[in-house]
Amino acid sequence: PSWPKDWDAQFTLSARGGFVVTSSWKHERVEFVELESLAGHACQLRNPWGDGKVSLYRNGSIAESLSGSLLCFATHKEETLIVVPSGVEPQHFRS
Repeated sequence: PSWPKDWDAQFTLSARGGFVVTSSWKHERVEFVELESLAGHACQLRNPWGDGKVSLYRNGSIAESLSGSLLCFATHKEETLIVVPSGVEPQHFRS
């Protein structure tokens, strides 16, 4: 809440449960959320797009669609997951 909404940003951080999280904020919205699962624990992610539909990619391939304000899904050790709004491909955000 303290980050100015009109400032673009990117970050990578460690999160509880053995996850490394990377995301970006551009034009006042979240573009994507990438998760590296270091331990293979279940993930609970607050949906950054409200309760809208999202696509979950596992190791580069679309795996499933999820929706709701809290996204819950299993992960595998050393798996990379990307969450994007439904209809968006994560390759669009590679820099």
